[in-house]
Amino acid sequence: MSPTAAVSLAPGSRARGVKAMSGGRLATGGDCKLDLSGWALLANRSGASYRGAQVKLIAGSPNRVAPQNAPRPIMMAKAGAAAPATAESGTIGDYHEYTIDTPLDLVDNSLQRVALFPDQAVACQRQYLFEATRMRANPGMAPITDRGYGSDAQSAVRSTLALRIDRALPAGRVRLLQNSGDGAPEFIGEDQIGHTPKNEAVVLQLGDAFDLRGERRQTDFAIDKNQRSLSESFALRVRNAGDAARSVVVREHLYRWTQWNIAQASTKYEKKNSDTIEFKLDVPANGEATATYTVQYQWTESFK
Repeated sequence: MSPTAAVSLAPGSRARGVKAMSGGRLATGGDCKLDLSGWALLANRSGASYRGAQVKLIAGSPNRVAPQNAPRPIMMAKAGAAAPATAESGTIGDYHEYTIDTPLDLVDNSLQRVALFPDQAVACQRQYLFEATRMRANPGMAPITDRGYGSDAQSAVRSTLALRIDRALPAGRVRLLQNSGDGAPEFIGEDQIGHTPKNEAVVLQLGDAFDLRGERRQTDFAIDKNQRSLSESFALRVRNAGDAARSVVVREHLYRWTQWNIAQASTKYEKKNSDTIEFKLDVPANGEATATYTVQYQWTESFK
């Protein structure tokens, strides 16, 4: 939500704020299903109250020239009672517009919650990602020939949730809950999303998977400076201490140089971009799975 253009009150009212949020409850069981709803928090910090205000919310990022010494956004305090629901009333310019059904009393120094859309059942997909290093190839540098550079690493496996929804989502925080064994809803993670068009893929970072661990180990290294080539091999292992099998994406960045090819791989991989490949490992309950590969780098210029 745009804090300066989101709430149509009086001109010159500086300290108003709007924060968009979404919340979802993840179903228990084998199928990944999510009940997702969205709301906005309206803060009035203008120094004046507005009775019976007609309020519209604009979701988007209009370009503005920032004045010097502009006031910083004010964090929102304790929320008050829930306000009436809104209806998505179309678009204005390149942005989405939401109109609140009934007039609001915007009391100074208050916070109100307004529903943007009701609960909606959404299909989702639980995903797990092991990314031991995020180093990327730099075409402006010489090839990296130091054997120990980024070679071995251990890391937690990230838990993510992927979904698509047939409505636009305004930028904001998404918080997820899931019922525990006694039926009480428990917090399982949250993430920040940008303005997202309808039917666009959304991947939420939930946190580190407690029972999954990944290990990246260099198993071979050879360099031939006369031939301007380098060969490096890795073993990628994921351990699962949980009682359920997990499918884990193992993401590898080929960061030593921009010209490379995979000479050997123990399992199928997918090239994602110019310096990234991914393996998918099915890791059994209370077990482990391993992928190995060898990458060869080649360069044509003479680097010392």
